[in-house]
Amino acid sequence: MATPNPTRFSLAMERTGQWVFSPEIPTDVIVAVGESTFSLHKFILAAKSNYIRKVIMESEESDLTRIEISNIPGGQEAFEKAAKFCYGVNFEITVHNVAALHCAAVFLQMTDEYCDGNLAGRTEDFLSQVGLSTLHSAVAVLKSCQKLLPFAVEVNIVDRCVEFISSKACSELEKRVTEILEHVTVDDLLVLTFSYDGERLLDLDSVRRIISGFVEREKSTTVFNAGVNFNEDFSAAMQRVVKTVDTYLAEIAAYGELSISKFNGIAILIPKGSRKSDDDLYRAVDIYLKVHPNLDEIEKEKVCSVLDPLKLSYEARVHASKNKRLPLQIVLHALYYDQLHIRSGTAEEKVALAVAEKKQLQADVSLVRENEELRSELMKMKMFISDMQKHGHGTSSSGRENIGLAKKPTFFSSMSKKLSKLNPFKNGSKDTSHIDDAPVDLTKPRRRRFSIS
Repeated sequence: MATPNPTRFSLAMERTGQWVFSPEIPTDVIVAVGESTFSLHKFILAAKSNYIRKVIMESEESDLTRIEISNIPGGQEAFEKAAKFCYGVNFEITVHNVAALHCAAVFLQMTDEYCDGNLAGRTEDFLSQVGLSTLHSAVAVLKSCQKLLPFAVEVNIVDRCVEFISSKACSELEKRVTEILEHVTVDDLLVLTFSYDGERLLDLDSVRRIISGFVEREKSTTVFNAGVNFNEDFSAAMQRVVKTVDTYLAEIAAYGELSISKFNGIAILIPKGSRKSDDDLYRAVDIYLKVHPNLDEIEKEKVCSVLDPLKLSYEARVHASKNKRLPLQIVLHALYYDQLHIRSGTAEEKVALAVAEKKQLQADVSLVRENEELRSELMKMKMFISDMQKHGHGTSSSGRENIGLAKKPTFFSSMSKKLSKLNPFKNGSKDTSHIDDAPVDLTKPRRRRFSIS
């Protein structure tokens, strides 16, 4: 018999107290689901449902007229929509009924393997694209699974919902932690890492996403606000995060199940130029090597590849040069860079000493120049005083007064004596401290012929 057009059936079907019927083709089977019965057509149901086909073929009756389905998940409502799908009747799939429809489709074996574009494939697409797309929809699907247990667990709907909800919640938490990572302590990160009892590593991916998100945010903020290269300018928040991450690495390095790739994966999240010192990172590497003594030389070099020997302090380089746990290459690097540092320090001291000597020489030259100028001024002052004393004139009384006054120490002579005592130019200069400053006799006979007496 030719398969009837589904469109004709869909137009002819009418809802009754039991089910739908077509006036053109009489129904040939009654499906009982719980207390409800549905009058249907066996060939239409068997075309979509492998379960119905098996029941019909395995039946001992030559003309099966009744099928009992008592344990279908979702009950009569789910079977009704599955039957509508077989007849081509449109209905709406929502987050509230998709779990029941999917469970019923799997139960009735309405899969794509049996028939292309079947109900199970449609519900699976809806679950992936809509039901598990937002936190609200996933919660709604999970709530609808309460009446579908344990079948909803068997078809993996519950696990998928729980995983999506937890992932979504963790993602929101990670975003919040990323925003305030500079204020997060090492203990806060360890809470995200270890199991509830704190005995084993549980999740490092969350911590990696948090650190990576913070670094990306710092890059965009630095470039947008300052317009400079991120590797050349690191904020105080980044420096605090670097300290926290290196300390965190030292904590998790003490656990034997931590692989090299996971250890290095967190260490390299911090940009190379952001660490001003690798001492904390060196401590974490040393702890990891101590807890994992069976590593070969190549594996040890992989662990130490995150270190920059140039950024180790002198104490750390000395410790590294004597550390037998480190690979030989790293020890040689530590010794080599230590020698470079010593040579660099010696050269810097020589340069500083040369600069200091140059400045002292300039100061000495300036002082000598000032001394010469001062000595010249003093000589001019002495010559001026002597000239005034030699060319003095006046009456005899004035002369006598001048003689009397001359016997007293004048201001200039006193100043000259004091300056001569304080003379800083005795070395290599003319000594003027013994010049006689006695008054000059102004009463010579040859001068008196001009007197009016």
